Parts: sequence; structure tokens; C-alpha cells
Amino acid sequence: MQASQSVGVGALAGVAVGVWLSALLGRMLTNVVEPDMPTGIAAAAVPVSTATLAAAIPALRVLTLDPVEALRAD
Repeated sequence: MQASQSVGVGALAGVAVGVWLSALLGRMLTNVVEPDMPTGIAAAAVPVSTATLAAAIPALRVLTLDPVEALRAD
């Protein structure tokens, strides 16, 4: 749950900064087109899904452990 919150906040901040920077560069440079929405969504989805999987795999592994055996092993 904590990882999902961190990933969500980071993704929202990244998208907001990206939109702001593209608008800023659009005013400063010529021949800059509006951002492509499907490309932006795909660019945000790849790191979000990677981070979600990176957090979910160890969490799912922990669910299969027996707490008593884990404490005895220490």
C-alpha cells in the first residue's frame, strides 16, 4: 500500500511537470506540437507498472510464509 501511494504521487508529479514543461517549451520554441496523449499515458504506465510489480512480488512472497517458522529461523 505504501509503495502504491509513493508511485502514484510520483507519477502525478511527473505528469504535471511534464505538461508544464511542454507548455513552457511550446511558448519558447517554434514548431513544437502539443503532447501526444497516448504516448504520455504509455510513458507513465511503464514505470508505474514496473514499480507496482517490484513492490507486489515480495509482498506476495511474505504472504506464503508461516510466521512461527520465520521467527524460529532467526
